[in-house]
Amino acid sequence: GAGARPRLRSWAAPVASLLAGAAIVVVTVLLVTSGRGDGGRAQTSGSTTPAAPATGTARAAKAAAVDPRPNSIAYARGRVWVTSGRTGRLIGLPADGKGARRTINLPWRSGTTSVAAGFGSLWVTNGGQSRLVRIDPVSGKRQGDRLLGAGEAAVVATGAGAVWVGRRAVKSTDPPSSIIKVLPSGSETKVIPFGQEGIGDITVGGGYVWVPNRRRNRLSRVDPRTGERKSAAIGLGRHRVAFGENQVWVTNFDDGTVLQNNRSLTNGIFNPLNVRGPLGIAVSQHTVWVASNLDDTVVRLNARTGKPVGDPIPVGRNPFAIVAHGKSAWVTNVGSASVTRIDLG
Repeated sequence: GAGARPRLRSWAAPVASLLAGAAIVVVTVLLVTSGRGDGGRAQTSGSTTPAAPATGTARAAKAAAVDPRPNSIAYARGRVWVTSGRTGRLIGLPADGKGARRTINLPWRSGTTSVAAGFGSLWVTNGGQSRLVRIDPVSGKRQGDRLLGAGEAAVVATGAGAVWVGRRAVKSTDPPSSIIKVLPSGSETKVIPFGQEGIGDITVGGGYVWVPNRRRNRLSRVDPRTGERKSAAIGLGRHRVAFGENQVWVTNFDDGTVLQNNRSLTNGIFNPLNVRGPLGIAVSQHTVWVASNLDDTVVRLNARTGKPVGDPIPVGRNPFAIVAHGKSAWVTNVGSASVTRIDLG
């Protein structure tokens, strides 16, 4: 049934799957599962090559219909995989818009909070069940299934040799909010307490795990080996984070800005966007893509200068979760129950 609790078991992680993971461009996006549009985010593997100016035009393709209030999206194996907190399935849309879609049923009926791609698999969390499942994107079969302890599994990201889940304390009896480090090759996990700051989002890049705090306007940089932390100020409102072009990028919903900073967190620059409600963010091809939740547009930024490029691109209603790969980006439109692909010219 939908509320069934799985038995703990180790991941089925064949060597071939792990090797395949190295060849996949890891891109993850997440939205908390409330279904009220609490924000979205994308993470991409960042290039360390010097950023070239982002120029040219961008075109939005016809939107593809998906489940109601699509709350997360990830790129893997030539498809973008979309979830909804109101259903228990993954919808795989052809990334180039050609060919048939795929549907993978998850082991629950609702409550999906996030999806990430990495290590040859898709990793999907269920909030209320505080549960993480591993799915083979080729066969659709479940490769692993585990409970993460009391609380809400709200955020998942991959990188630095592990899968990282943000577990939030919901009830007063829950343990403190924590980051759960899960090794894909076996059953080992590590809990990194995160306490009262709260976890707003997670991404991995540049040798660190990056966590915008939920209850304060700070960005935490976490050492994946030791758990040691450093933090810096960010803007106001809800936040989503991405790493790319050897920089960390954070959206500030209330300020209408994007913060860019270096790996040392010593050079924070707040870039005004001239749009309302920036949420989901992704980086690819020297371009930073930002979903403007209140203006129904996507904004492009030059990853070197942080300056907007071209005019905002109209998409569906209330965009927020966005993922980028190559010269394209895909954004979920919560109000339209759709996904829009945008291609650089």
